[in-house]
Amino acid sequence: AQEKGWIRVHPFASFECMPEYKRRSFLSEEELQRMIHVELKYKRQRAMRDMFLFMCFTGLAYADLKAITYDNIHTDSDGGTWLMGNRIKTGVAYVVKLLPIAIELIEKYRGVDEKKDSPECVFPVGEYNTMFLSLKIIGKKCNCRAEVTPHIGRHTFAVLAILKGMPLETLQKVLGHKSILSTQIYAELINPKVGEDTDKICEKIGHVYKLAM
Repeated sequence: AQEKGWIRVHPFASFECMPEYKRRSFLSEEELQRMIHVELKYKRQRAMRDMFLFMCFTGLAYADLKAITYDNIHTDSDGGTWLMGNRIKTGVAYVVKLLPIAIELIEKYRGVDEKKDSPECVFPVGEYNTMFLSLKIIGKKCNCRAEVTPHIGRHTFAVLAILKGMPLETLQKVLGHKSILSTQIYAELINPKVGEDTDKICEKIGHVYKLAM
């Protein structure tokens, strides 16, 4: 309409569409420890817990966990183990250098083909609803604040990585985010990080500025 001269000013010229982000829930380090050590009666529950822990220590989403095969696992010349692939949701590449606990979980299920979609699959993931219901029960048993869902594993990894000093640019590659804006959301969740960084500033300038008497 503006091009044809019907109106002088585009009615939406100053309109800016900002994405709305939902608040992410995640496990604290204490809750994560309880999840690791909780005693579970049933074998399938223990498997669901193990796969959730793998997500907590790699940042994988449920769909990506279900999709990974041994072809996604690589060893570098220094003996480091890496997980590489493309996210099912977006197709964006991700790359994770695996922590020892993640490698232990992979080895735990190597050769265990029961309930795996195929022998090439790393884990016997199963259906989303099965994992969802199992984690809900396990989360209550561990006295977790938030309701534990499969995706909380991914959030937990992101928050833990930032708390331990991983740069956002690196975390973006690990999580397979298209935009670093998605990664920055996790940094905004972490009040302890804000406190620690403020304490560092206080050490440097806290004694410099004082009120005049």
